[in-house]
Amino acid sequence: MRFRHASTATWVSATLTFLVVAACHDPREADTPTGDLPVLSGRQPNLVEVSPSGFVSPVRITSGKRGTFYVSDFVAQAIVEVEADAGGATIVTAFSVPGRPLGVAWTMGSRLLVGNASTRSVDVYRSSNGRWLYSLGGSGTISDPTDIAVDSQANLAFVLDGEAATVKVFALRDGRALHTISGPGPGEVFLQNPTGIAVDPDRLEVLVSDYGEPAQSSSPPGVKIYAYDGTHLKTISGKAGMIGQRFSRPQGLAVDGTGRILVVEAVAGEVLLLDRETGATLGTLGSFGSDPGQLWLPLDVVLDESQSVFVTNNRPRRLEVFSLGGPVQ
Repeated sequence: MRFRHASTATWVSATLTFLVVAACHDPREADTPTGDLPVLSGRQPNLVEVSPSGFVSPVRITSGKRGTFYVSDFVAQAIVEVEADAGGATIVTAFSVPGRPLGVAWTMGSRLLVGNASTRSVDVYRSSNGRWLYSLGGSGTISDPTDIAVDSQANLAFVLDGEAATVKVFALRDGRALHTISGPGPGEVFLQNPTGIAVDPDRLEVLVSDYGEPAQSSSPPGVKIYAYDGTHLKTISGKAGMIGQRFSRPQGLAVDGTGRILVVEAVAGEVLLLDRETGATLGTLGSFGSDPGQLWLPLDVVLDESQSVFVTNNRPRRLEVFSLGGPVQ
């Protein structure tokens, strides 16, 4: 059964002259601007004021302390702090980053890891004041920091490098590079066009969404699951071009408390709930469109402790808030 939509944020952000969604590996044009852009860009090291209509191009989202979320805004070049629950969401503030942010992950100690497409780095900031602390690895370690996941208890950061088609693992405490997971190659074991990442700390597993290679039947889109040491465990395959049948353009991922997998289907405009063991689709969330509760180029998903689901809805430039409650169809 279809999930119940709880509510949605009601922000209307300024339009853009050109929208580049690097996480989708596809340049996309937007409308001509009709209003002033929010004051978000620049190289200010501290928090900057932002209006409630501050989203320009929301890409990735991570949960922080209870009721707090952080969203990377690719075009505004900012990390936007949001307070949200099942009843809605409110922008609190934002801090600028020197470039185009992609992956974002919050970890204990109030630190934010931000993947920067412009500088090709993953930088660590204080979430309380936006102060830069250090970068993971050395210069040029990460070509395309598309998405980030962390396991704070294990002191590990997992960075999806979309260009290199690999996951790079770092020590959270000091940013040391530890090892890599997978790499480019055909078939189920390797990555072709990876786009999103999540971790299941209970199972010590890394999940990666992958567009696959549409021209190769042996490399369909899928969700690939690895152990922390890089051992490939399984692949849940989608079907290229089969919108409505199975996911074809998977993006962000999340894992709920029972191990079920939520995967964003960017083109069809929905979030699928998958059984981790069988790969079966247990239900869907959202539908394609721009109305409240609908999704148009969704890119990421995260759950809070009450199992509310928050989705970055890129083209309408807002967050959608759903509930996992209710029966599944």
